[in-house]
Amino acid sequence: TYMIGGPIAGLMDSLYNGLTYLNETYSSAPFIVGAIIGAMIGFDFGGPVNKTALIFGTAVFTDTVAKFGIENANFVPGTAAQAAISVAPLGIWLASVLFKNKFTKDERVSASSAFGMGMVGVTEGAIPFAASNPVQMITASVAGSALAGGLVSITGCKFYGGIGSPLGTIIGYIEQPIPFLTWILCTFAGIVVTALIIGFWRKPVAQNEDLTEEDEEVTTISEVAAT
Repeated sequence: TYMIGGPIAGLMDSLYNGLTYLNETYSSAPFIVGAIIGAMIGFDFGGPVNKTALIFGTAVFTDTVAKFGIENANFVPGTAAQAAISVAPLGIWLASVLFKNKFTKDERVSASSAFGMGMVGVTEGAIPFAASNPVQMITASVAGSALAGGLVSITGCKFYGGIGSPLGTIIGYIEQPIPFLTWILCTFAGIVVTALIIGFWRKPVAQNEDLTEEDEEVTTISEVAAT
């Protein structure tokens, strides 16, 4: 109650109040708010900061709909959160495709799983990679997620419902300047940035690290036969 619950509740209240201040103060600059929301979404891969940004976006949307009607509702925080929610796992997958020599076979399998989770808007698909390389992954995720959140906000996209990923432009209702294309381009820009940061940051894996147990067994048998 006092050592864990109280401090976490205080932190969440501070984050929420800070976001509310930004939303009210910088309502004319949606890119700033969108980028901050996106960065929060990408910071802890489904953790408390991520959930605070997601809840804040939903709360702002429902509150402004109740006060001003759907036509004058504030879509920026909620839309930015949904655009950023799949950036980290899809960025990891893209990095594993573009930089194959920097991922072991096991990591490429995990990246394929992250792709599936990212396509349905589950940020947690990035957690295994964040656990092994936290600074690298947080930096890449925050940068890409902030870009995606800022871009969908400044282009005027409005997320009404559906899946917060590139797939959301088909499964869901997103109002956008160029149907289908705007949302995909904005989210893909964030995914590419995340993938490039991961790819350039990681070092190539050693050849023996990229062998499966079966490969190692075959290699050992071959060496024995050769001798």
